[in-house]
Amino acid sequence: MTEDKNSSALEKKRLLVVDDEPRVIEATQLAFENDFEVISAANEKEALTLFDSKHPDVVFLDIEFYGLPKGWDILRQIRERNSRVVILVTTGLPVNDSDVRLKQADGFFPKPFNRDQVWKFLVAKGVLTDG
Repeated sequence: MTEDKNSSALEKKRLLVVDDEPRVIEATQLAFENDFEVISAANEKEALTLFDSKHPDVVFLDIEFYGLPKGWDILRQIRERNSRVVILVTTGLPVNDSDVRLKQADGFFPKPFNRDQVWKFLVAKGVLTDG
């Protein structure tokens, strides 16, 4: 039983990256592969399937997919499934800070995001440890 506890303690937390741009997924994976097991989805169906099967600790979610604001729908559905998962919204589009939909997310990072700012945010949220 000790081996199971030790191996699970060594398991990385999971980060689900949801974006329709492969280069953004790749950049996010490179930025966080030392801290997380990074899994990715390029559309709503993949995102929700992976969310339900892999139970990520953090979701890094783009708002716009192929010119449509599908990310808001994904955000709502993920939040309905799990109220405690940390959801970070990202987009290259202008977003109004007063948009009520942003309140469903834990944080907002405009593209291109700053890896260190995201990392510090995740440490403050207790997802990662500083050190």
